[in-house]
Amino acid sequence: MAKPNITRTYGPMHFEDLEPHRFEDLVRELIYDYKDWQSIEATGRSGNDDGFDIRAYEKISAYQTERDDDQVDEVIDIHPMNGNLWMIQCKRELEIGPQKIKNIISDCINSDAPPYGYILVASANFSKKSFDVFREELKKRGVMEFYLWGKASLEDMLHMPKYDRVLFTFFGISLLTKKRNRSTEIKSLVIIKNRLFKILGEEANPFTKVLIRDINDTSYPYEEDYNDFKDKPRWKIFSFKNYNVYGVWFELHEYYAYYDALRNEYDYTTSIELENLFEDDDSDEVRKTKMDKNSLVREFWEALPRAKQTKVSIWGLVKYEDILVVDEKGDVLNKLLHLYVDFKHSNGPFGRLIHVIENGYNTISVEKEDSKRIKVFPEIIPELKKGKIYKNKSIKISKTTFTSLIKSEMLIKALYDDDDKYGFLDERDIIQVVSDDDPDELFIKITCKYKIKLSKYLEENKETYNLSNLIKDQIGKELNKDKFINVYEFVRTYRSHFEEEN
Repeated sequence: MAKPNITRTYGPMHFEDLEPHRFEDLVRELIYDYKDWQSIEATGRSGNDDGFDIRAYEKISAYQTERDDDQVDEVIDIHPMNGNLWMIQCKRELEIGPQKIKNIISDCINSDAPPYGYILVASANFSKKSFDVFREELKKRGVMEFYLWGKASLEDMLHMPKYDRVLFTFFGISLLTKKRNRSTEIKSLVIIKNRLFKILGEEANPFTKVLIRDINDTSYPYEEDYNDFKDKPRWKIFSFKNYNVYGVWFELHEYYAYYDALRNEYDYTTSIELENLFEDDDSDEVRKTKMDKNSLVREFWEALPRAKQTKVSIWGLVKYEDILVVDEKGDVLNKLLHLYVDFKHSNGPFGRLIHVIENGYNTISVEKEDSKRIKVFPEIIPELKKGKIYKNKSIKISKTTFTSLIKSEMLIKALYDDDDKYGFLDERDIIQVVSDDDPDELFIKITCKYKIKLSKYLEENKETYNLSNLIKDQIGKELNKDKFINVYEFVRTYRSHFEEEN
């Protein structure tokens, strides 16, 4: 069952918490523009009110009487201070049932001299039967107009813009102020969003760098002012990745990863950081250590099937509402976009983190796709043993295959057979590939060797253009897709590396 979305609501108003005379004052404020009144009297405050809390006189105009022969007989003038009498009763009670309504009306309405209009106001909720009893009793007593206002009616009126002043006076709430404030907030967010669109462009651009700064920091650019700066940087440069409805995505980390698109399984290693491999203050020794470690992890990663080699990135979302200042020009140290952000979240400026797998031209959110993490990378990446170097042996292939392997950057680099022609090759072996019709040199290192059904291989590598024809050209015949082929994936190396290995 889907989790319900939480929306903002306002709690019920506690009319019962108002002092009785204050409740009468509230009702009097609400009826001021209900009719065209001649006068309104707060009779309940005197303590001798004959059962009524508010008495009001509705204005009426002079009217004419007519004779039977349709001629105007006379015009009757109404005294300016006279009018239709209305009686309003206020009951600050939580429960009022049908019988109690009948008793209230019986106690205060005289059938011999009923008022023109009557309103009963209470802080209770009324049932259908209560409304029916109210209507019947007042009609019997000759009252011409009558209204029963319960808690729901009072809340509806107080939510109307014209009564916002009354709502604020009695409950300290102003919905109009909240709306104005929200409108101002939205305008501010739209201005920031549109400005970022203009500066960064409306499409993702991973080569764009942005410096995100803590709005509360006063020590930039002196990192030494903070003992914990490496763990909690107050400013840092990040790569812009994409937009979100609520803000902007930036890349925090990038790691070597494994992803099986057919099984929706993945893993990654944090042994080496790719997004920020080197730092400005790294010594030559530290840089060499990082490079050696990167080579070690990369070699393990390249030993995976090429279709399952990928990178996983951790993206952080900077919400528009947290961006307080946008500095397009930056400064002499960092001539790039500066965003001043409220670092109020557990991850500093980032209100949300997601893991994103870059799979070909697609980016897949691991959380969204509900992928399963499996164990592929060990905690400590081992050093893989070296393979054999074939000094006096080479592989000869056709000019078409040779050209595709040596010149195209988009294709999977692999040799194929279905008869173990290349079965002598093992992982990390190095050999030269030649073609009679091409003078270029191609030295390769086998990274991964496996056997797989052709149909599955084509499905795993469906984004590789013209792959079926490339396999056909190497094997020399059209294969049934239910047949198995041997795949020898490789990376290109060069004569200098080849000779060094020797």
